[in-house]
Amino acid sequence: MEQMLKSRYLIQEQIGHGAFGVIYHALDEEKNREIAIKVWKAGSETEVFSHADSPFLREEQIPGIVKIYDYFEKAGMNFLVMEYLPGGTLKQKADTIRKEYSSEEILKLFEPVLEGLAFLHSEGLVHCDMSPDNLMFDAAGNLKLIDLGACRGRNIVCEKKFLKESYSAPEQYTDPEQIGPWSDVYGICAVLFEILTGQKPLSVADRLQNQKLRPVSYYTKIDRAAEQTILKGLNLEIQQRYFSMELLLHSLGLHTERTEILSGSTRHFWGQKWIQISGLGAAYHTGKQKKSFRIVRRMGLGILGILLLAGGFRAGDQWLQNHDTVRYFERKARRAKERGAAREDERLISSLDKDYDAILKKLTDYAPEMGDKPENGYISCKLTEEQMRKWKVPDNLGRKMYLDRDSVRKVLFSTMGFQEKNIQIKTEKETYGSVSRSVDGSYEFLRNSSGIKESFQVDIPEKETESYEIYYDPADQRVICLNGSMTDPEHLRIFLETLFSICCPEGRLSSEEIQDLQKRMEQSEESMILQVSFHSWLSLFGISDANGENIRYYVKIAASKAGLFY
Repeated sequence: MEQMLKSRYLIQEQIGHGAFGVIYHALDEEKNREIAIKVWKAGSETEVFSHADSPFLREEQIPGIVKIYDYFEKAGMNFLVMEYLPGGTLKQKADTIRKEYSSEEILKLFEPVLEGLAFLHSEGLVHCDMSPDNLMFDAAGNLKLIDLGACRGRNIVCEKKFLKESYSAPEQYTDPEQIGPWSDVYGICAVLFEILTGQKPLSVADRLQNQKLRPVSYYTKIDRAAEQTILKGLNLEIQQRYFSMELLLHSLGLHTERTEILSGSTRHFWGQKWIQISGLGAAYHTGKQKKSFRIVRRMGLGILGILLLAGGFRAGDQWLQNHDTVRYFERKARRAKERGAAREDERLISSLDKDYDAILKKLTDYAPEMGDKPENGYISCKLTEEQMRKWKVPDNLGRKMYLDRDSVRKVLFSTMGFQEKNIQIKTEKETYGSVSRSVDGSYEFLRNSSGIKESFQVDIPEKETESYEIYYDPADQRVICLNGSMTDPEHLRIFLETLFSICCPEGRLSSEEIQDLQKRMEQSEESMILQVSFHSWLSLFGISDANGENIRYYVKIAASKAGLFY
């Protein structure tokens, strides 16, 4: 079968078909390249292709999405000219990939697809039709998303004919008007789950009947943070998923500048819808579960900023600080994150920097010996708190929290109830750490691991004394690590549930996980170090008293593994 279209496209053979059209292998004689042409009846699936400013026709190449070269209508039929992908579908290659790729390599394989979905969302579109059948490989082995006919905009409902068991999000079944980027997050996480485990995720219907989704680690070895990210993406509740692909990428450790640039446009198109859904408390639960109204925590990347465009937001902030401390500091942490507060945390100050000489000169004003030639290539000094503030070079040993010392102190005292009159608190402060200068040939660098430890001994009537420590950077006041020692299980719960999610907003522990950690601390004195998400770390252990009755819980919260060792 050979047929010429538009005097340039030579159709050669049929290579695919389905309920929504037929796909042909063809040759673009004008460009001398192989192509694929999808043909279907006019009047359907045309919205994203039928105007000149269509993002698929406007952009020459979108990462992770099949290239679209042309679209036209003829004799009551639609014709979509696109890139030819000879590498087969992900469904066809799933077993081979699972055997030959590590979980980290599989996630990396999906990175351009996630970036492509981020692009769609930034254009006000949702794919709506995620599955291993709709992902194909090009000749070079790159994975690409196909079948864009289901893509829909904000105000156009995705038809139920595109529903796919195991991959479609709950709202696609129950309330299509609530579909958004978070729906594609569910779909792509479902695909990731299957490729990593070899098992399709349970359908929404099964999960609503109390059937539990087994974790990825039940089937295969995977990084805990990546596993938690995928399971969060598969949450039945919209608000407890990721708002956007940018957040999903970031949580998987795949965040790029390209997707960060798109985030503003994504918020513009979808932020208000997210807020409306959150405000309604939309949820998909079994009867035994309670609805979640944790609106702020789910906003991500500054979505709440949309609410603040109107005047009077300062007064709103003050009201929140006085009446809802948790929400106030969650919001503050989100804003700091959006401003890029942690961007320079691990910057290596080296002789390659233009301002290195000035930084070193200012350091020698406080510690003259740092200007000497280091013996064995290394020299160090200690600075006072005042000197560290004047030097203005932040700690760069590891990532810090978004919040400053005063904020963490306020939320600690508020959530733990330490502001009550009958509670006595003794405070101490201590300077620790050092600044080092290392030389390797003609290259040298400075590392600052200095900080302040503020300790609080809390005497609570009729209870065991508790102690807390805030390690913070005197240069920018941001917190490096928050430590707690308590015997009250309720205080342990608050520390892990509320303090942890505020200090490390990328991470969150469920009630079941907190209960499991508490049991482990009570059953063993062995220390545990957990990476809950990319920038969320915990260190935990428990010690029983001489009688083996009371347990003292020790918990450290940090935004980096390095922060746990302060």
